[in-house]
Amino acid sequence: MVLTYLLCFFLNSTPTFAAESAKSSASTSSSGGGIGLTVNFPHILNLSYETLNRASHLTYQFSVGYIPPITISVATVSILSLEAKARWHPFGGAFFFGVGGGYQKVSASGSQTLTESGQSVPVTVKDGLGNIYATPQLGWIWLFGKLMVGLEAGMQVGFGSSNNLNLSIDDPTLQAFLTQVQADPAYTKFQNSINSDLNKLGNMSLPYVGFKLGWRL
Repeated sequence: MVLTYLLCFFLNSTPTFAAESAKSSASTSSSGGGIGLTVNFPHILNLSYETLNRASHLTYQFSVGYIPPITISVATVSILSLEAKARWHPFGGAFFFGVGGGYQKVSASGSQTLTESGQSVPVTVKDGLGNIYATPQLGWIWLFGKLMVGLEAGMQVGFGSSNNLNLSIDDPTLQAFLTQVQADPAYTKFQNSINSDLNKLGNMSLPYVGFKLGWRL
């Protein structure tokens, strides 16, 4: 009995609870949409608009994601993403299979002081990466009156990328050292570290897990 109840709660489809489903159909399978905030990895925060007509077996999500600047190794990294998601609810309830797809812009920067011909030269490296990605997943979206609660997990896979590397010398009076800096093995090592930190979030396939709270409009 306990197992049956739990299965009904997660799948929201068991005939045993048909009476309850009928009473709450207006709140659990209604048309319309909602606004959601998802705390997740790897995009940390996602603000979304959701369609919620689960009885049609298909719902959709449109979202923007953001990772505030965080330090990884030698680089400070941030991410901005735009994503669309389709979800199939095979039982017409909370449980779904879904796939999201979007574009993300990953930015990384770091500063270091190099010594060139006895002169300390402070440099800053900025690198940017843009790519598309897909996130196959499964999860649940429960509706409790106006409250929307979701749990989802999957894998984010990136496809292709374009990089934009920029080197600058922080002190304008030291621009004459630019060529020496670019030829310095210490700079090359530093640049490669920045690029490595960028690719850790931009190009790697990463597990996806998210917890959603929202409000039905």
